[in-house]
Amino acid sequence: FSTHQTTTINSLLMIQPSPLFSYEIMHAEATVETFADVFGRPILEAAFMQHLAREYSSENFLFIKSVQQYRALPSPPTTRSTLVSSQESKIHESHISEMERMAADIYSEFISCTARLEINLSSTNVARLHQVFRPTSKERVVTNIHWPTLFDAAEREIHTLIENDSWSRFQQSRGTAVH
Repeated sequence: FSTHQTTTINSLLMIQPSPLFSYEIMHAEATVETFADVFGRPILEAAFMQHLAREYSSENFLFIKSVQQYRALPSPPTTRSTLVSSQESKIHESHISEMERMAADIYSEFISCTARLEINLSSTNVARLHQVFRPTSKERVVTNIHWPTLFDAAEREIHTLIENDSWSRFQQSRGTAVH
């Protein structure tokens, strides 16, 4: 994980409940209807993260946040012809390698067999990602990787898991369940 990601994770976990914090949560929850409404709202992210920590499932939210940061990286430019300048080629390689590095970090932190915060993914998603990051030879098994969408299926799976499980319990614990 990068220093920024570690700082973000720690800041989400370190916010201590207080009367002001509770008031800010209640005020912020007034406009929350779905799990997607939590993102980009630090008070709600922190409250939900604390709820997940009590459930021992914070790795799911952290995975989604990491994938969102990964997706926010500049996408590599697509080449329009075979006549690509060396400058354009270097920019393309730099974007890919930045995405590759962050993708490898996400994989090792959340998906690999030795992941510190292993998430519970279907065997299909795990196998697909293992092919990218745990090749059987020195060459990648998967050579045609579309880096910007690499984690999309895994993110959808974890997002659904949170919505159907932790999110509903979070709403019930706050008395804000949407019917």
